[in-house]
Amino acid sequence: MAHSGAVDKQHRHSGQQRSSTLAISLLYQHAVETGDTTAEDKFRNQLQTIAADKNFPGRARDTAIDALSTTKWSSDSSWGQPNYVVRFNLETGREFRVNLEPADDFNPIVFLPSHGKVLLRRAKDQDGLNGKPVGPDRPEYYLLTPDTGETRLVSGEFAPLLQEGNRFLQATGKTDEFWAAIPDEVKDQTQVGRYNLKTFSFSATLTIPHLTFDSMSM
Repeated sequence: MAHSGAVDKQHRHSGQQRSSTLAISLLYQHAVETGDTTAEDKFRNQLQTIAADKNFPGRARDTAIDALSTTKWSSDSSWGQPNYVVRFNLETGREFRVNLEPADDFNPIVFLPSHGKVLLRRAKDQDGLNGKPVGPDRPEYYLLTPDTGETRLVSGEFAPLLQEGNRFLQATGKTDEFWAAIPDEVKDQTQVGRYNLKTFSFSATLTIPHLTFDSMSM
């Protein structure tokens, strides 16, 4: 019974830590949205401390990381301004800006285990809704080394990796090779084939006319 009481106490403590982290996250978001830089700095520091503290429950640390990752600092103006990418060190809670010029559309796409790197996409806003577009005329793709921040420009076919869904591409059974579907709305057709994640190359094996779908629909 004494052991059970200790477990219950520990569970309640973990629950309190998760709840307090969520509360701090909401306060941080509100401070950013209202431009209260003093409160913003205070709550950001608290969240960074929680994210780096291994004594906190995993869910609490995840909540802190999500808040820091998805909220843009007030000192960086608004979401309408060009974006940049940062690396977040889970051990120290520190953030490091990736050494690439900002752009209207600049985001991490996916972690690629075969490369041990994160794929980044950097492009300008094609709609022109944010004033003068900032970014390259054609989208650029980079491989980012998480530990060092080193980036390398890469080329190839990236459409399958941009398709949104709750799973990754289906493996073909060969190393670094996956099934993919690339729709073409202009031609009203879809190409189905093999996608090599190591070389970012696509080899079509079938073209389906009058039907458009992506890899998440296969």
